[in-house]
Amino acid sequence: MELYTHDRQCPVRFYSNGDLLVNRGPACWRDTVAFNCEECNLNHLLFPEIFRKEVSNYIRQTIKMRKPLSELLSEAIQHRIHGTQRFCCATITQLVPSQT
Repeated sequence: MELYTHDRQCPVRFYSNGDLLVNRGPACWRDTVAFNCEECNLNHLLFPEIFRKEVSNYIRQTIKMRKPLSELLSEAIQHRIHGTQRFCCATITQLVPSQT
C-alpha cells in the first residue's frame, strides 16, 4: 500500500500541507500522518512499523474515551447523547508532529 497520498479513502496516509515541488518559497510545510479508524477495527499491521505500537495504543485509548467525553459534552450543552456522538467521536485520528 502506498502511504503518501491525499486520498481520504485510504486507511493510513501520509501527506504534506503543500506542494513542495511547486512552492519555491520558504520552507513552511507540515507533514501529517492520518489514520481512518471509522470502523474501529483498523488493522495495526497497516501502520508504519516505526510507530505501530504507539499509534495502536493511541487509537485504543481514544476509542475508550468516546462515550465518557460524549456524555460530558451532552451534559455541558444540555443535549441528548445521540446528538453529540456525531460531534464528539471523530472518525479520523490524526497525529501531527510538533514543529520545533
